[in-house]
Amino acid sequence: MACDVIDDVDECKRFYRDQCLHGIAGDTVPTTAEQDACVSAIEDAGACAEDDPDGLVSACGPGRAGGGGAGGQGPEGPERSVCEFLAAPWDYQVCDFLNEPPPEGGTSG
Repeated sequence: MACDVIDDVDECKRFYRDQCLHGIAGDTVPTTAEQDACVSAIEDAGACAEDDPDGLVSACGPGRAGGGGAGGQGPEGPERSVCEFLAAPWDYQVCDFLNEPPPEGGTSG
């Protein structure tokens, strides 16, 4: 809501609930600790976004989405805002297990 990404929160929850029934696309199943770290980073980024939607991931604070806590490394280039993290958490090390595996014999993107 703070990032103006979602108009219908209930619809979003239904979509992700249904998608979670399909599992993770990769061959390697993330550990419970890895899953918990990703969820925590997303929740922390959401809390940071409520305080400052334009705030940087690194300024989110210890234990929050990348501010020396769970978020870890993001994509190369300029530092991203917490809203950018929330829009694509799979681009960050803490949640990269959400990425689909590359096609056989190739690379992704």
